[in-house]
Amino acid sequence: MDRQRRRQVEIEGHSQPVPLHVAASLVYHQMNRKLDLGMDVNGALNSTALALSQVSEVYFLEDGKPVPIPRADLAAGGFEESAAIYRAASGRVYRSLSVRRGDLMEAITILRRAR
Repeated sequence: MDRQRRRQVEIEGHSQPVPLHVAASLVYHQMNRKLDLGMDVNGALNSTALALSQVSEVYFLEDGKPVPIPRADLAAGGFEESAAIYRAASGRVYRSLSVRRGDLMEAITILRRAR
């Protein structure tokens, strides 16, 4: 694979979706580095998803296409079921949540610096 093609594949890879519950788990473990068997995993992933949503777009599937959850909905509401769903204050429930791979990598850097 030539250099230009490899770069194109890398760029395309950054836009690939990562399920939010997977992203939240990765971020949680990157930030905490230890496994606490007594922790509330559901709560930890929901809180981590909330932190992710503050620094990157969170997408849901609408008609088979990823669409960002509106910032107004993210301003009040909460993640549930280990970051599998988001329930807005309006009552709207978002499912099939994801973040872009590149955004996830950037979010990890931002959250580490903020710590």
